[in-house]
Formats: sequence, structure tokens, C-alpha cells
Amino acid sequence: MPRWSVRPARLSKRPEAGESLGVLGEPLRSPQNALVKRAASLRGRKFREREGAFLAEGADVVMAGLNTGHRPQVVFVCEERAAALDARLGLTGGRSAVYPVSRRVAERLTTLETPPDVMAVFPLPERPSPLAPADDLLLVYADGIADPGNMGTLLRAAVAFGATALATAPGSADVYGPKTVRGSMGAVFGRPLFPD
Repeated sequence: MPRWSVRPARLSKRPEAGESLGVLGEPLRSPQNALVKRAASLRGRKFREREGAFLAEGADVVMAGLNTGHRPQVVFVCEERAAALDARLGLTGGRSAVYPVSRRVAERLTTLETPPDVMAVFPLPERPSPLAPADDLLLVYADGIADPGNMGTLLRAAVAFGATALATAPGSADVYGPKTVRGSMGAVFGRPLFPD
């Protein structure tokens, strides 16, 4: 069972370090924080499967998730850009925990050389029901796509061409891996996915 619950913010007193009050909370500054370590572990497939969650990196990808109705479990924003990101993404007042983070923490979370301004942990979607045969069914089957970037590009193209769903063969790149999610530019949120 995912362990992403956080204490509700208490408005009657000053927030504790790392306690979420939208983007008004104190920034997380320690890469050893349990929430940070858990989110950073999502780089590995076995941890994504165990936690039932994946990490989306970058404002455009996070926005794509929000725009398709997916609710992140937790959002991390660069502390220097917290106010601007809140205005762009509308994070404050939402039901997700939002934590400003120091650059050091952002570097621990990301798989990129330069950390993005926003990262979010989204729950892995429930496995979709099998698709019923239909005249308008367009299923893309990814066989032997080992490179995560190529898998992300394929996902993006599948959505652009109106595919109904995407399925992957065993041994293919994980559709919820960080590089695939980034390469999909948010398409990972747009169609039912049937990973191997």
C-alpha cells in the first residue's frame, strides 16, 4: 500500500519544517527526508510497483496529468519558483500535498542533470479492463522497444494518431519509467496502458 499520507496542515500555528500549507510551507532541505527518499526511489521499477506510484518531472508533464484529471499524491516545487509555479499550476488549495524543496533536495529527486522546477508523484493507474473488439479500436503494441525515450516518443505518437490504447511486450521499456514519462510529454496520462 502506498505510504504517501501527510499530516494535514495546522493553520493555528507556524508550520513545522516540511509541513505542507500549499506552497507556503517551509521548504524541505534534507535529501534524507523520508518523503524525499521514497519519491527518489521511484526511479526504479520495483519501487514503482511496490509503492504503486511514479514520478513525473517538469511543469509540462505535471500539467498534462492535472489537465487529464489525475491527482498527484505529492508535488515538489523549486523553492525559488514556488509562487510562480503555484500561479501557473494552481497548486495551493488543491487536495495534493505541495512541498517547496531546496536545490539539493531537487537534485536528489530528479533523474535529470538539471532539476526541473516541479516534480510530482502520481499513483499508478488501475490496470484497465480488457478492451472489447470494436471497429474503431486502434491498439498500438510495442514489441522490443527497450529504450525508454523511444517508448515515450511512441506513446506520444500513439496519442497523436488517435490510438485507443497501448500495450507492451515483455522486455519492453517501462511505460512509467522517468525517461519514458518525460519522452511521452504527458501522453502517459492520455490513454489506457497495458504494460507487460
